[in-house]
Amino acid sequence: MSAKHACNAQTYPRTKAGASPAAKAASLVLAAGLALPTVLPTLAHAQNASNTQESTPSLHKATEVNSRSTAALIRQSLQNAKTAAELQAVLAAAQEAYNQSEAEYDKAAAPYNNAASNRDAAAQTYSNEKSAANQARDNADAALASEIEKAQAAADTGEKELASARTTLSNAKSNAAEKQKAYDEALNKATEANEALAAAKEAAKEATPEALAEAQQKSSEAQVALEKATSNLSQAQSELKAAQAKVNEAKAESDQTQQKLTAAKTAKTNADNAVTNATAKLNSAKAALDAAKGGVSEDALAAAQAKVDSAQAELSAAREKQQNAEGALSAANSSVSTAEADLAKANSAVAAKEKAATDAQITLDAAKKTATAAENDLASAKMENAAVIEAKQRADEAVATAQSEKGKADAAVEQAKLDKTAADSAVSAAQAEVDRINPEINAANEQAKQGSLGFVNWMLSQENLTDEQKNDLERAKQVIEKATTESFDKYAYGDRASFMPEERNNMVTVIGDEKDATSLANLKKSIGIMKKINELRASDDNFVGDMKRNPSLTNFYFMAVAQTGADRGAGLRDHSLLQVNCENLAFGYTDDPTIGWHKKEKRTFDQIKGELGITVINEATLQQIKKEANTRNVVVGHYTNLFWAADQLMGVGFTQYRTTACYNASYLSNYQNKYSKYASYTIDEFEAFIDAYQEYLDNPGGAVSLDQQLEAAKAALAKAQTKQSSAGETLSAKERAATTAQQNVELAQTKQAEAQSAVEASEQSVSEKQKAVNAAQDAITQAIQALNEANAQLEQAKSNVFAKQQALAAAKKDASAAEANLAAAKGETEAAQSKKNAADKELAGLSAELAQAQEAYDAALTARESAVAKQNEAAGKLNAAESDATDAAEALEQAEANAEAKQGEVAKAEQEAANVNSKLLSAQGEFTRLNGLVLAVEQAQDKADNASTSAADAKLELDTANTAIPAAEATVAQREQESAAFADTLAAVEAINANDAYESGITDTRFADLDALYAAAREAQTKADAAKAELEAAEQEVGRHSEHYVEALLNYQEAAENLHAAQAAYDAALAKELAEQEAANQAGSANNAASPTTTPAKLQLNGKQANASQANSASPKTGDNKAAGTFAALAGAGAGAALLAGRKLRRTKHVK
Repeated sequence: MSAKHACNAQTYPRTKAGASPAAKAASLVLAAGLALPTVLPTLAHAQNASNTQESTPSLHKATEVNSRSTAALIRQSLQNAKTAAELQAVLAAAQEAYNQSEAEYDKAAAPYNNAASNRDAAAQTYSNEKSAANQARDNADAALASEIEKAQAAADTGEKELASARTTLSNAKSNAAEKQKAYDEALNKATEANEALAAAKEAAKEATPEALAEAQQKSSEAQVALEKATSNLSQAQSELKAAQAKVNEAKAESDQTQQKLTAAKTAKTNADNAVTNATAKLNSAKAALDAAKGGVSEDALAAAQAKVDSAQAELSAAREKQQNAEGALSAANSSVSTAEADLAKANSAVAAKEKAATDAQITLDAAKKTATAAENDLASAKMENAAVIEAKQRADEAVATAQSEKGKADAAVEQAKLDKTAADSAVSAAQAEVDRINPEINAANEQAKQGSLGFVNWMLSQENLTDEQKNDLERAKQVIEKATTESFDKYAYGDRASFMPEERNNMVTVIGDEKDATSLANLKKSIGIMKKINELRASDDNFVGDMKRNPSLTNFYFMAVAQTGADRGAGLRDHSLLQVNCENLAFGYTDDPTIGWHKKEKRTFDQIKGELGITVINEATLQQIKKEANTRNVVVGHYTNLFWAADQLMGVGFTQYRTTACYNASYLSNYQNKYSKYASYTIDEFEAFIDAYQEYLDNPGGAVSLDQQLEAAKAALAKAQTKQSSAGETLSAKERAATTAQQNVELAQTKQAEAQSAVEASEQSVSEKQKAVNAAQDAITQAIQALNEANAQLEQAKSNVFAKQQALAAAKKDASAAEANLAAAKGETEAAQSKKNAADKELAGLSAELAQAQEAYDAALTARESAVAKQNEAAGKLNAAESDATDAAEALEQAEANAEAKQGEVAKAEQEAANVNSKLLSAQGEFTRLNGLVLAVEQAQDKADNASTSAADAKLELDTANTAIPAAEATVAQREQESAAFADTLAAVEAINANDAYESGITDTRFADLDALYAAAREAQTKADAAKAELEAAEQEVGRHSEHYVEALLNYQEAAENLHAAQAAYDAALAKELAEQEAANQAGSANNAASPTTTPAKLQLNGKQANASQANSASPKTGDNKAAGTFAALAGAGAGAALLAGRKLRRTKHVK
C-alpha cells in the first residue's frame, strides 16, 4: 500500500516512450521542479491494519525506537567526529547498524512477500469461485423462472378452458332461465288475455243494438243542427259582405265629395282674391272721380251724385238678387243631373242583383245534391276503415311483444357491452399501470447507473436552488463529464491503466462502472472517509490553539474533483491534474486511507518536532518541520494536507481499481467570495442529500417499491384479462340472442307495415270522402250565403231606386222655382240699370273730366260687383260641397256601423256552429266508443287464442333448454379438476423463494431437477465462501506483517544512508590526512618515510547495499520547491521490478 500527496501541482509533461518506470517518474518530477522525498506508508489492508498494530505494539515500537536512536547517534557522531580515526569508529558503528537493519529487513520482508503472494493467489481463486457460484445461482434462478413461466402458461390455459366451460354452463342456465321466464310470461299473458277477454265482454254489455241505434240517431240530429247553424252562419256572412260593400260605396262617395270640396275651396279662394283686386281698382277710380268733382258746383254735384248713388244702390241690389238666383238655378240644375245619374245607377244595380239571386238559387240546389252523394260514400269508407284498424291493432300488439323481447335482449347486450367495456378498461388500466412502472424501474436503474453524474443532475432538477448551489452543481457536472471524455492515452505513462477492463476503453471516468469512483457505492464510501478526516482534524494534538482546525465542509464540485482524481490516480498510479490546492493519493487501503496519510506520517512529524525542540505548532514551526522533513527525505505532506486550512473545503473519491483513494482540499474563502461563490455543506448535510437521492431511486413511486408495484400490476392485469375474456364470450352470446330477437321484430314489423299500409289507404279513402262531404257542405253554406247576400242586395238596390226617384223629383221642382226667381231678378236688374244710366248721364253733363272719371268708376264698380257675384257663387258652391261632404261622411259612418253590427252577427253564428259541431262530435264519439267495445271483445278473443298458443310453444323451448344443463355441468367439473391441478403446480412453484431454495433446498419432488441446480449453486457458493475466507485470512496475514516490514525498510534505508555518509566522511578525512602526511613526507622528514600508512576503511557492501547506494546516489537533494530525485522505482500489483535491494516495494511520492 502507498500514499501520495500533491500541493499546487502543475500538469506533468510527457516523457520519452520506452523509458523505464523509474526513469519516467524521475523525469516527471525533475521537469516539474517538484520534490518527491521517499515515504513508504503501510501496505496492510486498511480494515485489518489497526488490529494488527494493536496486537503487537511492543515489538514494532521497540524496534523502531532502537533503530531510530542508533541512527540519530550515528548522525550526531558524524557531526562531532573530526579525525579519520574518530570517523572510522563512527563508520564501524554505522556498518554494524546497517548489518543489523539489513538482517531485520530480510527477516521482515520474507514473511511479508510470502503473505502478499499468498493473498494474490487467494484473490484469484476467490474470483474464479465467486464467478462460478454466481453463474450456478443464475442458472438455478433462470430455471426457476422458466418453471414458473411454464406453470403459469398451463394455469392460464386451464383457467381459460374452465372459464369457457363455465361460460357454456352459464349460457345454458341463462338460456333455461330465459326460457323459464318466457314460459312464465307466456302463461301470465295467457291469463291476462283471458282476463282481458272477460273484462271486454263485461264492458261490452252496454253496447247493445238499441244503444248503438240511439247513438247513431243523436249523431244524425246533431248533423242536421249543424247544417242549420252553418246556413245561418252563411246568411250572416252574406249580410256582412253586403254591409262591407256599402262601406266601400260610401267610402268612394265620401272620397269624391272631398275632392269636390277641395275644388270649391280653391274656387272660393280665387273669387276672394278677385274681389280684393276689384275693390282696389274701384277705390282708385273713386279717388279719380272725387278729384274730378272738384271743378264742379257742389250743389249741382251733390244733387247729381245723389241720383247716381241711389240708382247705383238699386242696381247693386238687383244684381245681387240676380246673382243669387243664378247660383240657385245652377245648384238646382246640378242636383237634377246628379239625381238622374244616381237613378240610372240604381236601376242598373237592381237588374244585376236580380240575376245574381237567380244564379245563387241554382247553385244551392246543385250543392245539396252533391252533399247527399258524398255522405253516402263517407259512411261506406268508415265501415271499411274500422275493419283495417282492428287488423292494425293486432299487428301493433305483435310488434310490441317482439320489441319487448328485443328490448330485453338489447338490454342484456348493453349490459354485456358495459361489462366488456369495463373489462377492457380494466385491462387497459392494468396494462397502462404495468407500462407505467416498467419504464420507471428502467429509468431508476439507469439513473442509479449514472452514479454521481445522475446524483448531480437530480439535484439540479430540485426546486428553490440558490445561485451558489447551481454554480456548485454545474461545475461538478462539467468536471465529471469532462473526465468521461478524457483518455489515459494523453499521459506518457497512461499505459499503467491497461489493467482496467477493456469496456472502459482506457477512459479516465466511466459512468455506470460500479468500480468507478463516481458509482453511488463508492460515493457513499467516501462519506465515511471524510467523517474520519474530520475526526482527525478535531482530535489531533498538533493543530490546536491558533492552529485549531474546524470540521471540513464539502460540496459537489470538490467531490467531483476528488472522484475524477481517484480515477486518474488509479490508472496512472500517480498524480496527474491538480484542480485545487492539494491532493493526497493512497493505494491499497480498502477502508481507511488515513492510516497512510495520518497515522504513519504524524509519527514522523512528531519525531522531527521533538528533535527540533518545537513545542507549539504555528505557521512558522509548521514550515520548519516540513523543510526539515524535506531535508531528511521523509514525508509528512499527506499528514499536513489533512490540516490544510482552519476553514476548508474538501472532497474524497474512492475506486476499487488499485483500491485508490483521493483527497483534495482548499481554502473555504476561495469559493465564497464575490468572484467565486459555491455552496458548501457539512458532511452530514451532504450525506443527507445522498440518502434522499437513494430514497428517490429505491421508491420513486412512493412508499411501495416499484418491484412490488409491478408484481401487483401484473397480477391485476392477469385477473383483468380473465374477466375480459369471460365478458367477451358473454357479449357474443347476448348479441346472438339479440340478433334472433331483432329478426322476430323485423318479421312482426313487416306484418305491421302491411297492416299500416291498409289502414293508411283506408284512412286516405275516408279522408278523401270526408273532404268531399266537407266540400259539399261548404258549397251549400257558400251557396246559401251567396243567395242570401244576393236577395239582400236586390232589396237594397230596389229601395235605393225609389230613394233616387224621390230625390230627382225634388231636384226638378227646385230647378223650376229657381228659373222663375232668376227671370224676376233679371227684370229688376234691367230697370235699375236704366235708372243708373240716366243718373250717370246727368252727372256726366256737369264736366267732361267728371264724365270720364264717372265712367271709369262705373266700370270698376261693375267689375267689382261681378267679382263679388262670382265670389258669392263660389261661396254657394263651397257650402254645397261642404254639405255634400258632411252627408257623405255621415253615410260612411252609418255604413261602417252597420258592417260592425253584421260582424257581431257573424261571430254569434260562428259560435253557434261551433257548439253544434261539438255536440255532433260528442255524439259521434259515443257511437265510436260503443262500437269500439264490440271490436275490443273480438280483439281480446284473438289475443287470448294467440297467448294460449305462445305458452305451449314456450313450454316446448323450456324443456329443450333444461336438457343442455347436465352435460355442461359435467364439463365444468372436469375443467375444475384440471385447472385446480395446474393452479396447485403454479402455486407450488411460485411459493418457491429463490433465496430459500438456495439456502435450504426444495422438498417438493416435482421440482427435483430445480433442487439439483440450487444444490449445485450452494456447493459452488460454499467453495466461494471458503475461498473468500482464505482471501481474508491472507489479507490479514499481509496486514500483520506490513507494519513491521515498512518499519524495517525505513530503518534499512536510514542505516544505508548513514553508512554512505560515514564512509564519505571517513574517506574525505582520511584523504585529507594522507595528503597532509604526503606533504610532510615531501618536506624531507625522514621519519615520515618509515611511518606506517593508514589503510582506509572500506564499506562492506553486499549486492543489496550496492544497488541501494547506486539508487540513492542518483537522487538529487534540493530544498523546498526544487527538484529531488527518486529513491526507488515504483512497484505495484504486477507493475515492475523495484530498484531497492532487488525487492518489490510499494512506493510513495511526496510532491510539494
